[in-house]
Amino acid sequence: MSLSETSPLIKDWIKLGLKWHYIAQPDITPFPIPPLAHIQIPVVNPVNFEAFEGALKDYSAYFDNPSCGIRLECYPGIDTHNLFTVALAAAAGFSNQMFTAVYALIPPATPPGFFGVYFPNEWPWKGWLRLHVFNADVVPHTCIGLGYTIALLDEPRPEETEISLLKEIRDLVGKLPVSPAIR
Repeated sequence: MSLSETSPLIKDWIKLGLKWHYIAQPDITPFPIPPLAHIQIPVVNPVNFEAFEGALKDYSAYFDNPSCGIRLECYPGIDTHNLFTVALAAAAGFSNQMFTAVYALIPPATPPGFFGVYFPNEWPWKGWLRLHVFNADVVPHTCIGLGYTIALLDEPRPEETEISLLKEIRDLVGKLPVSPAIR
């Protein structure tokens, strides 16, 4: 089974006969994250992923400290800011559990000193997407590695089918996991 079979958005693209492609990028080159900083990825030559529409299929990163995390920014006006840190996901009870929208990977499921955050759900977007890693601590930390899979639509969908995409985005925004510490 391919990833396209699990995606309502990609199934729609296929049904409409539209051209699309994947970007799958693992990166295991460690890099420093300064205190209180956000780093757009890819680290070398950061880009805005641009397409008529797209779907972030998954995004994960591992760090040397649980105060680090991942950030998603995309059109229309969605920005997770510092919501997806390892520590906040773990404190909210979203650790080592694949059934939540975002979860922390912490010891003993990871080696000692490795703290991960994983966003395993499809996130549709339109126009552009930016991915970041960040450090919410006042001392520097290291991103040990990261990876993401993105599906990109290469041509515009027919106007009459755009309503379904916008409805799917609106529904997902209401499902963003929010830690009790953030409320």
